[in-house]
Amino acid sequence: MPLPPGPGPARKEASRRAALRAAVTTTADVAVYAPACVLLVEGEFLLSMLVRAVAVVVFRFSTAAAMAPTRTS
Repeated sequence: MPLPPGPGPARKEASRRAALRAAVTTTADVAVYAPACVLLVEGEFLLSMLVRAVAVVVFRFSTAAAMAPTRTS
């Protein structure tokens, strides 16, 4: 959804929602990918690859939701 034209409360609210959505998406992505990195450092290569594969699936769903006509994520 494009931002409303000109300054005002509607534009401010839209910007706030976009920033919140970006923060939540980034946090979720990091929360899924970080355990894979920790497992890799700990030497759990097979489990790390499995968690990494799950992270890729989560990334794809997140991207698909952002690219959908409603542009939600």
